Amino acid sequence: MIEDIKHLIDQLKAPKAIVLGHSLGGKIAVHLALTYPERVEKIIVEDMRPNGVTPEGLKETKFYCKVLKELEKDIPLGVSEIDAKNAFLKLLNESLQKLKMFLLSVLVCFSSLLQASLFTPISAAKPKPMELKYSCIEVTSVENQDQRPDDVPIILLHGLTGSKESWNGIFEVLALETKKEACIVDLRNHGESPWNNEEYDVVAMTEDIKHLLDRLKAPKAIILGHSLGGKIAIHLALNYPERVEKVIVEDVLPNGISPEALKETKYYFKALKELEKDIPQGVSEIDAKNAFLKLLNERLRELNPSFKPFETTEFIPIKCSDGKCQFSTNPVLFDTVLRNIDELNNESSGQFDGPALFIYGGQSETKLGDEENNVKKLFPKAKLVEVEEAGHVVHTFKQFTIEVIKFINDK
Repeated sequence: MIEDIKHLIDQLKAPKAIVLGHSLGGKIAVHLALTYPERVEKIIVEDMRPNGVTPEGLKETKFYCKVLKELEKDIPLGVSEIDAKNAFLKLLNESLQKLKMFLLSVLVCFSSLLQASLFTPISAAKPKPMELKYSCIEVTSVENQDQRPDDVPIILLHGLTGSKESWNGIFEVLALETKKEACIVDLRNHGESPWNNEEYDVVAMTEDIKHLLDRLKAPKAIILGHSLGGKIAIHLALNYPERVEKVIVEDVLPNGISPEALKETKYYFKALKELEKDIPQGVSEIDAKNAFLKLLNERLRELNPSFKPFETTEFIPIKCSDGKCQFSTNPVLFDTVLRNIDELNNESSGQFDGPALFIYGGQSETKLGDEENNVKKLFPKAKLVEVEEAGHVVHTFKQFTIEVIKFINDK
């Protein structure tokens, strides 16, 4: 709908517009202003939050939509539009009143039970963790073959559409230089790990990593995550601080996403969806990824002329077996990001008082450097480090590895 309004402004040959929206229209106005600020002179939002909805507002909306669906069969026929609307209005109001009275009677019947449990906290059921595919390495010198790494491993979490192989060449160095066990993981809906079309958000993925620590018999871990993996590291540290010794976050905000980064992300997933039919077949995986990388860069340049081409196949989510190639990331994530990225990126709250390193690219659209105050509300001991030449992918730069090793080895 935002794209429709932007197109309408183009049709009107208006370089900018004042956009006024009520309710859903207000949400569209908010999103348009944040995504295309150059097209909006002023914005007026009527009775709508920028994000989310109150429990009361959601309840009323569900009442309304439920009754509308039930009454569709009762729409008057053979009358004028105004008579049809007036008759339907009467039916709608009667049905809404009955539904509200029924729910009120249910509340009265159970009031004593609710009173008895008023002071008992009730938390939502946690997603069932999945058995993730992972690989670990530990390095011991010839002189100290009997000396084992301590029981605090380093867990490396890849970004959206990445895989555990994203950390090849890095996790081995970390194991060598820190004398710790280093483990790389395929997140759910990625790589060799199981897919789940129902539970795919950060909360679910956080439970998977906590479960992995249990499988590794690790009381604590050092968690390093890039992008989506960094968001999971944040959520784990804030919700299970007793399981995290240190946290390292690569180029992602603790909450939300900058308008510039969101725009780039949506271009990326739009192009992936459009090009799925063009995934090469009957070739090796590396050939398929290289060919697809070329197609992807061309399509992204068409969508966004200022796009900086991908130089490696790290974020090309393709796997091949017996000549058949397909996406290695569950396409349900593509649809989720394009629909509403907040469905994937849950809000994180709390406080982690342990050591935290936030390392980011100076050329990245994430704008993590502008968020130091917000970072330190959640991570009071956070250290922010900029890698000036880097974009969103910082771990390919030598400075990243140096900073991370130093941070892990600091006592």
